[in-house]
Amino acid sequence: MTTIKDVAKKAGVAVSTVSYALSGTRPIGEDTRQRILQAIEELNYHPNHLARSMINKRTRIIALLFPAATMSTREDLPVEFEFIISVATAAYEHDYGLLLFTHPIDEDEIMRFIHQGLVDGVILMEVLRDDPRVQLMKQSGYPFSLIGRCENNDGISFVDVDFYKGYSLAVEHLAALKHQSIAFIKPVHDPDKNQLNYVAESTRGFQETALRLGVEGIICHCEPTFESGYETMKHLLETNSEITGAIVGNDLVYSGVYQALQEKGVNVPNDFSLIGSISSRSAEKHTPKVTTISVPSFQMGALGTQFLVKQLENPQPEPQQVLLPPEFVIRQSTAMRHERSK
Repeated sequence: MTTIKDVAKKAGVAVSTVSYALSGTRPIGEDTRQRILQAIEELNYHPNHLARSMINKRTRIIALLFPAATMSTREDLPVEFEFIISVATAAYEHDYGLLLFTHPIDEDEIMRFIHQGLVDGVILMEVLRDDPRVQLMKQSGYPFSLIGRCENNDGISFVDVDFYKGYSLAVEHLAALKHQSIAFIKPVHDPDKNQLNYVAESTRGFQETALRLGVEGIICHCEPTFESGYETMKHLLETNSEITGAIVGNDLVYSGVYQALQEKGVNVPNDFSLIGSISSRSAEKHTPKVTTISVPSFQMGALGTQFLVKQLENPQPEPQQVLLPPEFVIRQSTAMRHERSK
């Protein structure tokens, strides 16, 4: 295997000079630098990545920006890990490395990060309806793509799921089963400040479809935890005796909701229908198997990465915008409404 000593010998310089050239920690003459680069290319040292980055001013590393506050407070992270794995896999397939940056949504912090020159471009997740990170990227001309979308997406490359349609389908399904009073148990940390676009679109789809079909739609906010789902469902059963169905926002909350129903002697689906916004893999593990609105996380991660790579390889690419259809799958947790025993 070629070593740095081989490069130094071929270029006719000291090993330390090659090291300085690669790291940029000390200035060296342009003639010397070119001899080192030529030696690296000819000897195929460290599969040419370092040489290419020196020549093209590229690192061949991209970053996935995920808000630190979200990472530290969510308990359903296996879903997010699917996105991370899919982005890492797609980056590798395009000959890029991946850096995960768990940042706060802070403009100064993000600018410090991208000005360090560690990465060629970024992918943003947990996108807000009016996201300051997106405005910052557009103003700076820095390459970026979104997994998710904003309210205004002019000139932006993104991949997202049609959450409005997904929750509309869920309400339509429950209405067709004669459920006239249903809840959306929405896991958010601060309902007054939460501006995540997928939450807003889900809420809009739920509310507008319930209104159109003449169904009572009740929105309940809870923390994205098992305990909060459990307490929220207990409260609903005690205060809203007419409710016979619910759409639940994540796997942990779903488990808490189901536990509360079981303890109250409410059978799913004979007495109460449940729809989960959880992965299909998780839905199959529950008993009964869960009717779901699922997010194709691996497909989204791959497309978000591809859209960024296109920008890096093509100086003036057309924005790529894909809104994936929802994955609504009917299983065993929903059934025709029956009068529940009081």
